[in-house]
Amino acid sequence: ALFEAMVEPILMLDRVRPHGTRTFVQLFAKAYYESQGHLRKYIKVRYGDVMWRFNTTLFATVPHLPKSEVFWRWHFALGSCVFTMASGRALSDIAAADFGQKMDIAELIRRIIEFVAAGFAAPSGAMLTNLSTLPSSRAASSPEESFAIEPQEVANS
Repeated sequence: ALFEAMVEPILMLDRVRPHGTRTFVQLFAKAYYESQGHLRKYIKVRYGDVMWRFNTTLFATVPHLPKSEVFWRWHFALGSCVFTMASGRALSDIAAADFGQKMDIAELIRRIIEFVAAGFAAPSGAMLTNLSTLPSSRAASSPEESFAIEPQEVANS
């Protein structure tokens, strides 16, 4: 519910100006990937109270995770969100071409939030424990093949 509460405010940016959501996300991505010292200071000064409330709520929602784990998951989540949103048009085009799915900005945001929420819901250390049980796979013969997922591979996962 915490992450879902972020959807509507982001989508409302389209009402403020045309393509407001996409513009905000692109600016956020740029700020995220560049040096963050001045941005972090600005956010702390301008939105410190909001960030404190968000962090307090986030920690309360995931009591099963140590604070250091929340730190890493939050930054992994931010990276996933930034990449997804910055690549939104390309991902929407791929989804349409490869899977016949229409993907607007609202659906893209809902999908990434579902992914992020699942990441925070996972128990601490679950992936590290289970990595040794993953089946080994043959090496890809081309860069394109590295990213290709065949339907039978998905069905067998």
